[in-house]
Amino acid sequence: MRLTVTILVILMMSLNIFAADEATISHYQVDVAKSSVNWKGTRVGGEHVGMINLKSAKLIYTGDVLSAGNFVIDMTSLKNTDIEKIEERSKLEKHLKSEDFFKTEEFPESSFEFTNVKDMGNGQYAITGQMTIKKSKNQETFMIKVNLKDDELVAVSDLKVDRTKYGIMYKANKSDEDEWFFTKWFKGGQDKLIDNTIEIRLNIFATKQYPEE
Repeated sequence: MRLTVTILVILMMSLNIFAADEATISHYQVDVAKSSVNWKGTRVGGEHVGMINLKSAKLIYTGDVLSAGNFVIDMTSLKNTDIEKIEERSKLEKHLKSEDFFKTEEFPESSFEFTNVKDMGNGQYAITGQMTIKKSKNQETFMIKVNLKDDELVAVSDLKVDRTKYGIMYKANKSDEDEWFFTKWFKGGQDKLIDNTIEIRLNIFATKQYPEE
């Protein structure tokens, strides 16, 4: 009899533990309309900046710590915001969507899937994950700052992506990475005008999701 009672107690405790663990997992759905993705590309003598839309995204918390997440970006929404003349702006956007760059007709989405999250304290996290652009997949790591209050989440992240790792070689600079960009340009000739690094800023707004009753 005592053995039976003991087993029942252990089973009940285990169920309570599992229930508690499940209750600590919180899903935050990103508001893609309110959130933004800004990009910057540098060339000799200047730069271009623009925006691109998130298609979907979510962040997952275990307890009060960020533990997982993913982003999907709509590459067909890529826009330039610094060129005033419509014709010139459209020309650049069309070029960025072409085979020379992102080939958006064939690859309409890019994505990032978290594989590891390190809590750095004070709402800052080091995120490592798999970035997919076109048909290439690479590991990337970046910092993200999260402000979590009640059911609302706001996050900001700045990251740099080497486009050549994803097969985007148009006027890429292949000199030693440690050299200053303009030094590499003068060595490589005027046909290498565009820096390999794309700078990206994520501004994320998300709301906690509750299971439907």
